[in-house]
Amino acid sequence: MEAGPYLNAAYEFIYYNRYEENEFINLSPTPFELGIAHYASDTPYSKAKNLGVRNLSYEGVESTYAISQTILKKIAEREMRLLK
Repeated sequence: MEAGPYLNAAYEFIYYNRYEENEFINLSPTPFELGIAHYASDTPYSKAKNLGVRNLSYEGVESTYAISQTILKKIAEREMRLLK
């Protein structure tokens, strides 16, 4: 859901026009690396239950940390290739 506007922008950058509705599109030929990471957030199912009502813990941190770690690793690898 949150990735929609970014994917629309990527499509418009590649094809220089608005995306078609109800049509499959191909974002493989991007001149840049494109990736999507998905994780569960603390969006509450009810007003009384979310991550903020319990004691502060590391619940939910693992997925965010793993995504951040992977992005930083890819950046470091790319920079190392440029230095060689």
